[in-house]
Amino acid sequence: LHVGLGTFRPVKAERIEDHVMHSEYYSIGEDTVKLIRETKAAGKRVVAVGTTSIRTLESAAVAKNEIYGKSGETSIFIYPGYITT
Repeated sequence: LHVGLGTFRPVKAERIEDHVMHSEYYSIGEDTVKLIRETKAAGKRVVAVGTTSIRTLESAAVAKNEIYGKSGETSIFIYPGYITT
């Protein structure tokens, strides 16, 4: 994830759900996706540390436990109570 100023912009909305996150470019390669799939197939856990990692994985996920190598823009906003796919 190419972290931009939007990541650090203060939340000024009264309700956190109303905060608009600026979009940022992300990319996840096929080699990383292969490693994730192999790890999960072996019954091991994949642990993402930090919201930038999670935003990238969430953006590349097309369904629960299904991820593809791809790139694009994401505006996912992760805040307390956020539920991942």
